[in-house]
Amino acid sequence: MNPFGSLLICVAGWMNRNQQEVIAYLFVIRLATREVQIAGIVPEPNERWMNQMARNLTDPWDGFLRSSRYLIHDRSTVFTEQWLRR
Repeated sequence: MNPFGSLLICVAGWMNRNQQEVIAYLFVIRLATREVQIAGIVPEPNERWMNQMARNLTDPWDGFLRSSRYLIHDRSTVFTEQWLRR
């Protein structure tokens, strides 16, 4: 068994003096080795972006999750049914 974990973190930062922006980071970690992959960074994650990240991560030649069977993730709504089927 080779489990992986995923985490979507939102970080708020100031772009200039008057405007605060939130950036979302999608991380994936191989639990056995603690190897971390930053899958993507985007201001507003949506289903289309998450599906593209799933395609990138499960790519049969160089995807970080290509050898995985299990993925542990939180209950965020961005992890859609299509994401889970990848």
